[in-house]
Amino acid sequence: MAWHPDEIKGVQAIEVYPAATLHTREWKSDGYKGEKGKDDRRDLVEKLRTVVSSGRENSAVDADDDTVDNDPVWGPALQTADALDAVVCCLAAADFLAGSVVEPQTERAWGLARKEGWIWVRGK
Repeated sequence: MAWHPDEIKGVQAIEVYPAATLHTREWKSDGYKGEKGKDDRRDLVEKLRTVVSSGRENSAVDADDDTVDNDPVWGPALQTADALDAVVCCLAAADFLAGSVVEPQTERAWGLARKEGWIWVRGK
């Protein structure tokens, strides 16, 4: 398990929870699953594209919906909640690597986290 981005060696993992990642960004974290959730998934995909593309020239954010529907990353995220959750997990990993996550605040909390696990979420 990875506990700090500066200490990563080789292959390591972190524990994340897509709904918690969405919640910390104040994005809708329910209702996007199933066939009826496609509009909610589209809204989340647009928000994710904005975060991923921020600061880049020729941003994918300007692409029309047909391009998004056929894109190898965003298309599947529009089609299924599982694919969208995978992208959200990557965003949580990016937050961890940037050091913008909530860490355990005491030695006792660190000890419990190392024993029981810790769900990494973005700090405010």
